[in-house]
Amino acid sequence: MLLLLGAATALRLGRAPSPRMVGGGAAGTAAGGGGDLSGGNDEQRNKQVASLRARFNAPDAEDVPAEEAVEAAAEKVAAQKLGLLLDLPLCRYSWCLLPGHQVAMSVWQPQYTLMFNRLLSEPGPHYYLHVLMPGGAESLGEPGYELEPGSKASLMGTLCRVAVGQRNADSTLTLVVQGLGRGVVLRPTQMLPYSRGDVQLLPDCEALLAGALASERVLGTAAVAAPARAVKRRLVAAAAAAELEAHLPYEAVKVSVDAGGHLAPLNQLNVSAAAAVIAAAAPAVEEAIRGTLSSLDGSGGPLYEGSAALRLLDGAVEAAERVAAGGEEAAADIGAEMLEGLEERVWTELDGLLRDIEGQRGPVPVPSQLLGLMPPTPEAGWPDSFRLGVSAARLSLEYRLRAKGEEELSYVPVDAAYPARRRAERLSWAIWAIIGNQTVGVNAYGGSPYQEVIEADGTAERLRLALARLVDIRREIGV
Repeated sequence: MLLLLGAATALRLGRAPSPRMVGGGAAGTAAGGGGDLSGGNDEQRNKQVASLRARFNAPDAEDVPAEEAVEAAAEKVAAQKLGLLLDLPLCRYSWCLLPGHQVAMSVWQPQYTLMFNRLLSEPGPHYYLHVLMPGGAESLGEPGYELEPGSKASLMGTLCRVAVGQRNADSTLTLVVQGLGRGVVLRPTQMLPYSRGDVQLLPDCEALLAGALASERVLGTAAVAAPARAVKRRLVAAAAAAELEAHLPYEAVKVSVDAGGHLAPLNQLNVSAAAAVIAAAAPAVEEAIRGTLSSLDGSGGPLYEGSAALRLLDGAVEAAERVAAGGEEAAADIGAEMLEGLEERVWTELDGLLRDIEGQRGPVPVPSQLLGLMPPTPEAGWPDSFRLGVSAARLSLEYRLRAKGEEELSYVPVDAAYPARRRAERLSWAIWAIIGNQTVGVNAYGGSPYQEVIEADGTAERLRLALARLVDIRREIGV
């Protein structure tokens, strides 16, 4: 059944969002909820937290030899240029958080209280990978839940940013976290008391193909011998990661709020960053490709073997090679047309579903952040009955009449220069805020329906999943 957006907020925020907030509400429950019901007086839990902190907060940074610290820092910087985040904290919960989504959550388990306390004590931004594990914290360290292919644990999840963090008097934490993009664990670096690992950013296959095509164009002008497949994989990974990083300042303000000042379920576009970000994205991608090409030796090394990243990166490389050879010159155009058609179908089907529900139960609220992704009117026009277009047009008019800062706006229309491919990808994630059916509780073992959404190869596949879900909902409500 639909997740009604009016009930999905957890925090009441003022005009200038601050860390002083109160957790709770439906989103906190949907996000795993729970809490220290003893008001900080649970002696067993407090002893666990203190013991874990004593054991795992050492050694301190100053205990690491200076040369080793400098070398490790340099290695992390070099890896980040490939979209590889070394030794990243992993929050392995029994529920999923999707890219483009935002949620408030209460952190009370000793392991994750320790993890987020340590994360927040470091200089920002505070990134971690949110990854599904049946049983949540109860499965940490248990046989069968290793961070390995074929285990009961997932390896593909969502790179998240802690936007706001508050330490509470009862030793719990209240966080606002935002999903930014997809990532996959290549190898674990720590299993207990919480997990850490080397994580590869893994955008959709359409973004990887764009990176591969850009790499082929650069290679065509570079005075280098044809690189090995392993090198090409890294060029693609670097290009896709650079595109994601370049767009982040536009794709998520620090905290997104709705018109009533409550925490919104979706990240909001940052209107003030649009022009600079969009203009700089393509040069950033080319610079990443050239920089990676000059820094690698001839082999590139076996970085992705055994990971889902290997198949997706190889698929992008092979498709770009065919285009470069003249075998599929229109591949990118065909893919763009397909995404455009799927995007229009999702909007049309969503509009029809909302009309059906309104006829039975009354209006269903639609997040303004979702309406901001409305594409240009198709050549054939929208159907005469298309109401979402009317809603978006009304919000767009109000937006143009208002003279406020971007963090005070609950609606920002997508910039006309924003790539259509990224707009479709953002829709493929955002649509689940109103058609999603994740009702996973704390430490549940049944998995999450959102994991299939995360593991879809690309935007087109995920939009098809959304269309199938729309059909299922109509069947559920008897339309």
